[in-house]
Amino acid sequence: MILRLEKIRVIDICLMMDNKSLNLEPSFQRAGGLWNTSKQIDLIDTIIKSLDVPKFYFSKTKDNFEYEVVDGKQRLEAIYAFYKNKIKLEITKNEANDMDIFDKNNTSKDFVLLSFDDLKEYSWLYKRFINFELHVMIIDEAKIYEIENFFIRLNSGVPLIESEKRYALQTTNNKNLIRLTLEFKPDFNFTDIRKYHYDTILKMAYLSNILIINNYELKSVKSLNNDNLVDFINQDFDYFQDFSTLLRTFINEIKVRGLNYIFSNRNNLIVFFIFYFHKRNTINNIDFFTFLEIFLEVINQDDNYYVIKDFKIKSQQNTSSKNSILGRLLILDKLYSDSKKYIIYILENTKEDDL
Repeated sequence: MILRLEKIRVIDICLMMDNKSLNLEPSFQRAGGLWNTSKQIDLIDTIIKSLDVPKFYFSKTKDNFEYEVVDGKQRLEAIYAFYKNKIKLEITKNEANDMDIFDKNNTSKDFVLLSFDDLKEYSWLYKRFINFELHVMIIDEAKIYEIENFFIRLNSGVPLIESEKRYALQTTNNKNLIRLTLEFKPDFNFTDIRKYHYDTILKMAYLSNILIINNYELKSVKSLNNDNLVDFINQDFDYFQDFSTLLRTFINEIKVRGLNYIFSNRNNLIVFFIFYFHKRNTINNIDFFTFLEIFLEVINQDDNYYVIKDFKIKSQQNTSSKNSILGRLLILDKLYSDSKKYIIYILENTKEDDL
């Protein structure tokens, strides 16, 4: 691995993003948009005042892009947002007077608001921004695990959370899960701001694998802690193809029936899928359509309201708690045990020898 420090002007960075020679979305990167407008404006103000900006890290790539961003994505998004006139620089009235900047819009009592295009009216200020040199560490001839280490260790701004660190791991199993996540991305009814879509798929795969290993016993469900999930990512998931097929059926049927509102909570989605995975492998391969019909019958019964309410309460708890996961699974088990449709299905699909 070779490292070299370069100075690249702000305008040249913006042109790289215009020309798509700089990739802000490599596979290991986290989601964008983590900085609010105020934080973005602070960075633009830092550049305008020629103050120090932390180093960026770019990696040379052999893909369609010339470089990919290892560290500095949120800052680059802020710079590019200003360059595209999506945010405005805020300068206090006193500072504006000192710099002979006229507030032609008079939109604020305390600040003069300037877009990138507005800067062009003040050539010295415009040149200060576009010619500001960013310090960029170029990483060349690096292996993927070395890039991952830079991404995780050198991240500045908003700290990485565990789901984003897991997303960055470049194992075969994880790449498969990421591809599956991208397939279902339009169907999820919750935000992906911190790689939550990927993390949902990962937890479904991990828990279903636990059930396979333990003969589909609900009580075998383990805690969703980071160590367990990382261990799973680093292993082969032999059941991946069958898992993918089953998940497609699950997600598509929910979408077709217009039931996304039930699963706007991602933890609900995880628990309900695992419960279905358990049932289809323990009660004569019940098909999803029958399974869902029973569920819909249960949630529409007034006498089960207290159970549904308990399920919703537990759905708001953190899934890192083993008791929370098992608690919700057991609540679903109770719902099904109390269902007339479920009892009839069991009787109709049980051989006389088993009675």
